[in-house]
Amino acid sequence: MLLHTPTLLLVLLLGFALLGVQLWLTRSATLPRRELRPVEWLCWSSMTGFGFFLARDWMPRDVAGLLGILALAAGVTCFTAAVFQHVLQRLPPKAYWVLLGLTALPVLGSLAADGAVRTAVSCLVLAVLLLPPTWVALRHGWHNEVSFRIVGGTLCVTLLGLAWRALDAWWHPADYQDGQQDSLRAGLTFLFAFMGLLGSAFGFLLASFERVAQKMRRLASVDGLTGCFNHNTTHALLSHSLERARREHLPMSLLMLDLDHFKQVNDRYGHPVGDHVLREVAEAVRRCLRASDVFGRLGGEEFAVILPTGDDAGTRVLAERIRTAIERTDMRSDTGQVFHVTVSIGMAVIGPQLVLTPNEALHWADKALYQAKSQGRNRVVVADPWMLNTTIAELPA
Repeated sequence: MLLHTPTLLLVLLLGFALLGVQLWLTRSATLPRRELRPVEWLCWSSMTGFGFFLARDWMPRDVAGLLGILALAAGVTCFTAAVFQHVLQRLPPKAYWVLLGLTALPVLGSLAADGAVRTAVSCLVLAVLLLPPTWVALRHGWHNEVSFRIVGGTLCVTLLGLAWRALDAWWHPADYQDGQQDSLRAGLTFLFAFMGLLGSAFGFLLASFERVAQKMRRLASVDGLTGCFNHNTTHALLSHSLERARREHLPMSLLMLDLDHFKQVNDRYGHPVGDHVLREVAEAVRRCLRASDVFGRLGGEEFAVILPTGDDAGTRVLAERIRTAIERTDMRSDTGQVFHVTVSIGMAVIGPQLVLTPNEALHWADKALYQAKSQGRNRVVVADPWMLNTTIAELPA
């Protein structure tokens, strides 16, 4: 049984060509991610390299082989840059580019050798160039997108295929002399090596789609300006916390925060500075919270903090810590002028015996916030039980 190498070359050429077209269309229309461009270059370079290998009957074999391996090396380098960018958000280190230059020496030195030596050297060079992206994909990218594991797995297959092909050329040099390499063993090594690389490119495209989908899901639940949960998500998490508190017979707490005189900040310094203030306030609050606490933006300059297991004393301490942290945070205008903002906080401790809807709980804390505003701002006011009765009576049907 034989595997016809020119047929395998043609299949790989068409495979990389189709993926290249798909990447070009996807990148320009849907996924303008900068790491997709190097993967597209991998496709064009690999297609060019296999084209040179196919053209060995119409041009000098040594020249076709040299140009083919250089094109594949360029493609592997582009893919390495894509993996580093996707996983580590940076380009490969300078040492990799030095390694790329050094690998050209054995390729050029093997031109005068026979076909088996040229094949072994070329495969080892490509394997060496693929080691860094394989390590990054396995070490740092394995726990990113689930589909990125395809990239790590197929890169391992590629490395094994290249190593197998290099060893096979060394052990059976007669099968690698005429350039056709039609033996079953040689064809399988070729298939494993380069189909694995094509699979890595497909896996990369899937991982890019998965990352964009994750980002879209995050944008659907997170406020884009401050990084807090948005109004709808905060409301849903509050409902979950209320139900959990009733089920586990534990108290929970709710804080309503509203920046004092925030309109004056926008009027005096401009809305860009106002946006900066909101981001700084959000960061100051986050530094005070536990991992289990929920921090959301309800709209404008109003925020909510949900403490799933907050009692009266602990919540009072936290609320005062938040108020103090915001008051002490330096804000800067476009001209570098330092100013400060303050916050009023309404606090409601909801015992497990209370059966409240999220709207009722928010309205109760909002009543306390209104009192904090009316008492002079920059303070924490705890909601009294009578506020709860008034709140429920005032709620619309």
